[in-house]
Amino acid sequence: MAITASEIYSPVIDQPFDEESYTKELEGNNKEIKFEKGSKTVKVRTVVTDGAVTNHDATDTFSEQIAGIVNVDSTIATYTLDQQKDIKQFLDRTVIATNNSITEGGKVLHAIIAEQMVPLIDAYRLAVLAAIAVVTTQKFVATANGYADMLKLRAYLVNARQFKDTIAYVGTTTSTNLMTSSVFQPFTQGMEKSIRSGDIGMFLGMKVKEVPSDILPANTLAIAVNPNIVSAPRFLDDSKVGESAAAFGSLLLCLYMYTCVVSTPKRKGVATITSV
Repeated sequence: MAITASEIYSPVIDQPFDEESYTKELEGNNKEIKFEKGSKTVKVRTVVTDGAVTNHDATDTFSEQIAGIVNVDSTIATYTLDQQKDIKQFLDRTVIATNNSITEGGKVLHAIIAEQMVPLIDAYRLAVLAAIAVVTTQKFVATANGYADMLKLRAYLVNARQFKDTIAYVGTTTSTNLMTSSVFQPFTQGMEKSIRSGDIGMFLGMKVKEVPSDILPANTLAIAVNPNIVSAPRFLDDSKVGESAAAFGSLLLCLYMYTCVVSTPKRKGVATITSV
């Protein structure tokens, strides 16, 4: 059975994400969200438990007890991987003269993913999370006290019972305020690895990641999220390298798909700090 170009290029695409993505922790499935690699949809289960627990009254008749029973509201919503991007690159024959087109195409694709797709997808994921915090009203405007702001940010997730494994994505302004406050000291062990992944330490029980301002939504200074409530799948749907009919060389064509989904009952596992 022939190996397709997509199978060849998939590892090439995964490597830049593993090394350079600030939001790679958000890709995994959780118990309510299921994504099968290669599928173009994400299935999200929503269970509403309101009314399932009531006070017991031994004086109630059988009919009265039966009347208090409610049905379990369990539904599965299907979301399409709505973000679809074309990757198109021409490889001049002089570029691939000393190599084959698949190998050279892999090098070019690696650079495109690292420099273009990784920042694009990081920004998309954080924008989705920031929008959710607006809907759930779990956002507030920053004050002059950066330490107090982080305490308030984490309180949203603690009160929602969604604090476990929380990650805080912070911009440079917020991280500077924290690191110069003499309250927060970034860890130094494994410094090279921490810089590459954007980690700057543990703070108030949260893993803090300093991220470039261009991947944070406008007016957003920090986003705290429980990564276990998020599913942000991405994959190379199709790709090919073939001789160009119009020029001397080869065409690299790819279709890349991704999305970011948070289960509705868990949406209070996201909170943000804004500048306005």
